[in-house]
Order: sequence, then C-alpha cells, then structure tokens
Amino acid sequence: MSLSIGKKTLIWLLLLSALLPYHLKQAAKIDPLVTEGTTINISYGIIGLCLVLILGNALRSRQTRELIAEAVRNNRFVLFYCFWLVLGQLIGLLAGSRIRINDFVLASAYSIAAFTGFYAIPAMLRAKGIPFLFRSILIISLPVALLGLYASITEAQSVFGITLRSKGLIPWLGLYETAGPFYELNTFGFVVAMGFWSALYFARSANLRGASGIAATYYVYALLLLVAVIVSWSRAMYLAIGIGLLFIALFRNRTTLQNLGFLVLLTIVAYVGVSLSTTEVGSSLLQVQVGLGRRDILWLAALRAMLVEPLFGYGFQQGANYLAMFEFIDLSWKGSLMGAHNAFLDLGVKGGVLLPLFYIGAIIVSLKHVLKKSKSIPSNLSTIQELRKTVLVLTLTAIIGTTFISYSLGGLGFASITLTVVFGICSLWPQYSAEMNLNQKAAI
Repeated sequence: MSLSIGKKTLIWLLLLSALLPYHLKQAAKIDPLVTEGTTINISYGIIGLCLVLILGNALRSRQTRELIAEAVRNNRFVLFYCFWLVLGQLIGLLAGSRIRINDFVLASAYSIAAFTGFYAIPAMLRAKGIPFLFRSILIISLPVALLGLYASITEAQSVFGITLRSKGLIPWLGLYETAGPFYELNTFGFVVAMGFWSALYFARSANLRGASGIAATYYVYALLLLVAVIVSWSRAMYLAIGIGLLFIALFRNRTTLQNLGFLVLLTIVAYVGVSLSTTEVGSSLLQVQVGLGRRDILWLAALRAMLVEPLFGYGFQQGANYLAMFEFIDLSWKGSLMGAHNAFLDLGVKGGVLLPLFYIGAIIVSLKHVLKKSKSIPSNLSTIQELRKTVLVLTLTAIIGTTFISYSLGGLGFASITLTVVFGICSLWPQYSAEMNLNQKAAI
C-alpha cells in the first residue's frame, strides 16, 4: 500500500514549514519587516498544526495504529521521554521551581513532536514510503544547496528576496563559508548532508537496476550537495560524511555486536583525527585550528547547570536556560549567550538529566533493532541492503551532528524532526525489511 496524497502533502508541509524558523532568524537580522519573535512563533504554530494533523491522520488508520503500537513495544524509551517531558515540567511548575507555564506548553509541543516523529510518521511511511522521505529531503536540500553555493561564490546577501548569509573565506578553498538561507552554518550543513545521503541512495539503487543514466544524474546531485557541505564549513558534517562513506564502503553482514563495535571503532578513529588536527603540526598542515571551538567550556557549564537542577531543569524558554548555563561559565569566555552546542546537554539543561538519558536509550534501541536484522537479509535482496545502509548513515549523521550542535532534540525544527523520523524508522526496521522482502520476491 503506497502513501496517499493526503499523507504525502502533510509530510511535505511539515518538512517545509520546519525550515522556516532557520530562515526567519537570519532574515530578522537584515529585513526590518521581519520581527523575529512574532514571525518565528507563527512558523512554530504552523509546524505544530502539521504535527497534529499528521498524528490525527495516522490514528485514523487501523493498520497504522497497529504499527505505532509495534513501534512503542520495540522502543519504550521514546514513550518515557514524551511522558517525562510533560510530567516533569508540570511537577516543576506546581512545585514552585524555576519552571513557568510557557515551559510546560513548550514541553508539551516537544512531546507531540517526538511521538509523531518517532512513532506516527515511520508507521505512516511503511517500507514503500521511506524512499518518498529520502526524495523529499533531496528535493528540499537541492535548492538550499544552490542558494548556499550562490552566496559562497558571490558573497551576496540576498537573491530574489531570499535573505542569504556568508562569512569569511575558507582557508584552503578560497570560497566563502556560508549558511545559505539559514542563520547558522551547521544547520545548513546538516540539511545538505541529509540530501547528499539521499542522492547517493538513489544513485546506487539506479545502478543496481542497470539504469546508468539515472544513476549518473543522482551522482551529479550528490556531488553538488557534497560541495555545499564543504562550503558550509561545518566540521561536524565533515566528520559525519567521512565516517558515513567509510561505513558504506566497509559495512558487511556481521553480527549486531560486531557492527556496533565497527561503528565505535570508526568514531574513535575520527575523533582521534580531530584531536590530532588541533595540535600545532596539524593546524599548520590544515592552515586552520580545527579543535572544539571552545565547546568544552560550554559543555562543562551545561553539566554544572544540570547538577544544580537535575530533575526538572531550567525550562524550555531559550533565554532562561541560556542564562542558567552562563551562571557556571568559565571566566575566560568572551562570547555571547548561547546553548551548549550539544543537543543532549541542552536537553538536560532544559528538562533535567532524565530527558537526555531517555533519548540516548531510544537511539541505542533503534540501532539495535536495525543492526539485528543485518545478518538475516539475503545478499540478493540488494534494494533492502541499500536502504538499510542509507538509514544507518543518516542516523550516524544525526548522532554526530547532535554531539556538536544544538539541534533542539525532539523540537520543532527540520533537523530535529528528520532525525527523530530516521530513529523511528530504525525502531520499525524488522517490519520494514519483512515487507520489502515480500515486495522484492513478488517483483522477481
């Protein structure tokens, strides 16, 4: 059963509206007609409406409800996360802690977004719908990449009324680093990196079918998106792309434990490489100090803040949790107020220690489900194998991105929604692989 037009439209509207806050934050800095607070709140309202409509649509179908129930059984950590999001903020509000009514409202919105992303959308997609998600990400990321490349090459601040952002030159490339139509370089890098993996999936799938012309087109798209990742100057996405390409090249049908060990080994090698690049020798070779960008100072401050309010956190209003974190900042810090540049720590500052622990538990269970099926997929079912590889590299990209960037886990932005959907797909992978197995055998 393929996705209906209504479901496709709702998912499209959600993905497109989820990009609006990223653009409006940038537009508000330049365009006097854009008021950041009001316009961004309206965009979040649109995203919330799309989430509610998707959830309502999903619950109408008996088959989708059964898949949601299966997803809940497969990954209860998400349910714990959603439950504590609301209950924790409610208890904190009633107990007279730092939590305010707006924090409770925002936490409730986060809970709906997480439940819909982890459970409802993957259940609606089913196996045939996953390529639709990849195609949607690709179609969205291509114009974003083109806008970013235009800003990088011309250093233009706008095109056709769309506000753009570019900064200084990338030392070894001679092009300007850019966030394209968004306010933040890493956000732009994440969007085009997700598009890169999607293009690579379609290229490899076309090759398997013997459609070399179609494959060549998608490889061109992948190359374009890869260049956009480079000019984003997002070191986190560089790391994600590098590990992902190694993973695709070396991944085999091993046991779950071997696959997890392989992922850990790749990550350790990558992090050692980043550490070496921060030395004097590494920096002189690369002509740039890579390092953590003083994230270690922000991470330590976030950990200290979490220990002071471990149960309920400081609330979900940005200003409050930023101020709370900066009560513990190192005196050498000269920058402005900002998040921890680590989505897990940011979540802990907002809602207490349990929230990131539940989220990490959900990721581990999701990976366990998809890797457990690796050894049971016959080698002749190449379509399923390519799909599985793409799901895994998207997951890797999301995990690496959230480690170094504040993507608002479980929130209402594009990055948060896409990564929760990918994690949800992993949780339902046994069902997906079984369905695609039948489809492919029927085609044969």
